[in-house]
Amino acid sequence: MAQLPQRIQLIGLEPLSAEGQVIHIHQHLDLYVNGKHVVLPAGVGIYDDSFITEVHTHDTSGIIHVESPSIRTFRLGQLFAEWGVKLTASCVGRYCGRVHWWVDGERGRGDPGQLALRPHQEIVVAAGRLPARIPRAFAFPLGY
Repeated sequence: MAQLPQRIQLIGLEPLSAEGQVIHIHQHLDLYVNGKHVVLPAGVGIYDDSFITEVHTHDTSGIIHVESPSIRTFRLGQLFAEWGVKLTASCVGRYCGRVHWWVDGERGRGDPGQLALRPHQEIVVAAGRLPARIPRAFAFPLGY
């Protein structure tokens, strides 16, 4: 996250003084590497309390916040790029090989980084060995 100010414009995000309200949607991410769950960290897209981007996390729940002052499409790859973790059709971070992904239990094809973020998606990305169970839905807290 230390290099976030240098990266955000390259990945199509803006430094905002506050969360945008024109788009206000949430998704949930479950990430697995070789069958083990990987925690999406708190504070992705939030820099040193000086700015926040349109795509960010507040905690380690796996909930992605998309809060923008303008209407446009945001993609899963933008979150990973902010985080500093590579996401392609064949790589998640340093792991390169078999990468699979699902949205609401439906198998995705191609590059998961290009997935358009929509309200209340349950997104699963698995690199290497698959987890025992692929989540199909997420119980978002009231108000999300």
